[in-house]
Amino acid sequence: MLYSPNSDAKPEDYSPCNVCWSYLTRSQLLRHQCKLAVKKCGRPKKYAICCNPAPKSAVATDGNSSGKFTKPGGNHKTDDIQVVSYNSFYRSKKARCYFCGGWFNQVQRHWYGKHRDQPEVIKLVYLGKTDKKAQFNFSTRLRHLAVHEHNVQVLKQGHGQMFVSRFTEQSVPADYVPCEYCFSYVARHQLRRHWPSCRSMPEWEQKTRSHSHYATFLLPTPKIFHDQVSDMLDGMQDNNLKLMVESDQLIREYVAKLLSTGIVDCFVKRKTRLIARFLMEIQKLTGLCSATLSECITPENFQRCSFAAGVLGGFDPETLSYQNFTSTLMTRTILRQVSKLLKRDAVDRRDEDAVKELDRFNQLCVTEWKSPDTSPEQGMDLEVEAISD
Repeated sequence: MLYSPNSDAKPEDYSPCNVCWSYLTRSQLLRHQCKLAVKKCGRPKKYAICCNPAPKSAVATDGNSSGKFTKPGGNHKTDDIQVVSYNSFYRSKKARCYFCGGWFNQVQRHWYGKHRDQPEVIKLVYLGKTDKKAQFNFSTRLRHLAVHEHNVQVLKQGHGQMFVSRFTEQSVPADYVPCEYCFSYVARHQLRRHWPSCRSMPEWEQKTRSHSHYATFLLPTPKIFHDQVSDMLDGMQDNNLKLMVESDQLIREYVAKLLSTGIVDCFVKRKTRLIARFLMEIQKLTGLCSATLSECITPENFQRCSFAAGVLGGFDPETLSYQNFTSTLMTRTILRQVSKLLKRDAVDRRDEDAVKELDRFNQLCVTEWKSPDTSPEQGMDLEVEAISD
């Protein structure tokens, strides 16, 4: 401990300073002026912002903080998460190693020296001999992926430093999302401005007016919202749709993510019933009662997904029209959102093949899922409305 503890002090009363790692109580942390932070980075407010700084009145006698923020889905506690620009924080061009987690000035030289046997490094060496531009894009993505893995752990633990590309005063972690192609953390309202300059984004995605809401599904879902899924399902009617939701793990994960975004419960139930009906239709088409939603989200099953969504929308093959095309577009939106959840898990596993398959499925949803009576531009506008629901 930095100071002599009281006779009744307990280990859980103490937390470390994020810069000097001195252990202090909550009340001591509020008054702590870290000399190392000032010496290392000048004025700390210019490079880091505390997510939820607890005022003095929030410190109870037992040393626990009451800092929380409320969403429609429930209360989610945040501890000391700092939004940090790592270039300003380190005062250099240091980068985090994708393989060992250390910070290095010449991270690419470090890869060649210490991790030369890794498949990603072998690919990087090969690209250096054939395509310098592709090599630069690939190495940039590796650096951003390393920071993304660090940020995911910070969000799961509820404390630490969340590294972003740029930040503004009074920002909180919820303001930032990763670009799903280069994995640079950008403010939500700046994501559309980032896309034209993203070197890793494919051409088909640049031509669409994608929505920043999809990036939310690349982030971990707080555990508290997983616990609320059962409570929400208790309000649903006991029928086959409810049994389908309860038995499919991916649907439950999707419901938890919707709850974490603050969507009103009635819209969560609406989307939940729709994806359950979709899966039941897929099971009828394939004749497999055990088919899961994760098995449907593949390029090979895209035609089945499109056909099942058409059935739900009342598609008439004779007139080539829909009774409820909005329902079909909402199904496509849900499938794209679910594909982001699967992509998030594939990135965590470092399964590049699965990431490419999910990107291909997402591409098919954008480029091949067309309606005879709706233009692509109108379709994207309706999809934005479906997301906002």
